[in-house]
Amino acid sequence: MGVIEKCFDPWKSCDKTNEDSIQAAFDSSINNAFHAIAHLTSLKYLNTARCHYLDRKAPDCSFLFKNINIVQDNRKQVLTDFIVCAGELKKSDVDIGKKGVDEQISRYLYYVLIEQKRDKIYGFLTNAQRIKFYCLEKVEGSDLCDYYQSEPFHFFIDVPKTSSSSSSRNVRQTTNEKANEVCWNKYTLKIFMKFLTMDWQFYGYSMLNISPYDYLYGDKFNIEVKLGSGLTSIVYALDQNTNVNNGTKHCAIKISKRNEYSNYFKNEVKMLEELKQSKDSINFEKYFENILASSPTGKFS
Repeated sequence: MGVIEKCFDPWKSCDKTNEDSIQAAFDSSINNAFHAIAHLTSLKYLNTARCHYLDRKAPDCSFLFKNINIVQDNRKQVLTDFIVCAGELKKSDVDIGKKGVDEQISRYLYYVLIEQKRDKIYGFLTNAQRIKFYCLEKVEGSDLCDYYQSEPFHFFIDVPKTSSSSSSRNVRQTTNEKANEVCWNKYTLKIFMKFLTMDWQFYGYSMLNISPYDYLYGDKFNIEVKLGSGLTSIVYALDQNTNVNNGTKHCAIKISKRNEYSNYFKNEVKMLEELKQSKDSINFEKYFENILASSPTGKFS
């Protein structure tokens, strides 16, 4: 845990009475931690305090799968489709154990749950001193949900610290003068890290039929805008990565909503390939988009 504690140094030392300071420290700490545990987590962190992607509002912290890259200026147009879990930050003088304080994060989680038509979603609320975890589970056949929350966990503990003195005449004074050293509560830090490194299926993301290990051409393109949504899939315009110049300026990705639709995708690719090879292939580009690549499992094309 020593490495993780080091990653969270900004969180430990920040001004916990100032929201901007808390947000900046959390950003730095989470990014440090995700860099250290990149091989363990399926998530990517975004500061969305001013993104307003949920009906002109948004949680301070949003997490999506680490293979999803979105054009920064257009995040609020498509983020709702990709949110895996979320968190909200409060100042240290806000009692997160008090009734009603969690209404904001609960509302955000519920909105994502309904918009994505998923069965469950997780989130957290922290005031930089303590943290609570939440789970919303949809009640089948309705827009209601069951609501679960943990007890607040303390991030820090006070450990008595005795000053040292080389002078024998100051022994009594040194013994009596004690200060408290603020140390990490390793148990809480372990719980938080466990939350961020669970198996990707634990989080319950199901809006699109993707996993964090699918190759979505993130090294070449970023998701720009949603072009359309149908029964079986959603289509997004892609923006070419500024670090790549492959001659392909305008592309789109079509992502399946459910695994049971994968055969439709594979049949569509097969039919388009046959049309491309037919005698009328000269007219192919007039009426059809060329498929540059597709998932062999039928998840996207």
